[in-house]
Amino acid sequence: MLWLALTALALALEDPIVFDRTGPYGRVVVQVSDEGRRTMTIDGSLQSTWHPDSPTAFSYGYLHAAAAAVTLAESSPDSALVIGLGGGTFSRWLMHHHATHVRAIELDRRVLRAARRWFDLPRDVRVTIGDGRARLEQDRRRYDLIVIDAASEAGVPEHLLTLEFLEEVRAHLTPRGLVVANSWGASPLAAAESATWLTTFGDTWEVRYRQRGEENRILVAGPGLGAMTVQRAASTPGLPAPERIDIVPTASETPPLRDPN
Repeated sequence: MLWLALTALALALEDPIVFDRTGPYGRVVVQVSDEGRRTMTIDGSLQSTWHPDSPTAFSYGYLHAAAAAVTLAESSPDSALVIGLGGGTFSRWLMHHHATHVRAIELDRRVLRAARRWFDLPRDVRVTIGDGRARLEQDRRRYDLIVIDAASEAGVPEHLLTLEFLEEVRAHLTPRGLVVANSWGASPLAAAESATWLTTFGDTWEVRYRQRGEENRILVAGPGLGAMTVQRAASTPGLPAPERIDIVPTASETPPLRDPN
């Protein structure tokens, strides 16, 4: 994912700035190219790229992989929660192809403002501002799909990796629910992350997706898993066929991650 992100960021550096706000979570900048492509960065770290001519297309391979993981559900989700909004690209795709009711949690109100104004985030996507874990603990709803997309170039916040957090996620799934997470396969915590998922959900699968030379790992688990077939994942609506896709059970002998005492 890194080379594509760096390429997109390099292309955006000279684009005019149309939104520039700094707050407690960093500087949120949106730039628009002459061709209409919008790019969002936070403290220089690429968050979202979107073009209004292709409103449900993805620029990043990990989003392709996450979408492929959603198709592994036994039935299409009706309700979804996305933890980590960015420009709202994945939330928009979910609403277009799957879920009728989509909610999101975003840490920074400035990101939401930018997503509404410059990324045409649908008003039907309900967004709550705050920490993803804290807001989930306050939520009394259950969802057919929960997507954890809170990674940045620094990695996933550790309090969104622990056993205690994933148990909270599991408690918010419907009986046909599925949880999908963007995972850093090269992270030093990858093995412990896999162990934590196995402890929480039991059967956990990795979707390894290769597109345009970019390789990504997505974790997927939950009672709503259907048949784990490459054919299903490779025929994701609205996306081109991947160069390669593998679906393998995750495994780890590392102790799970837990909250600090």
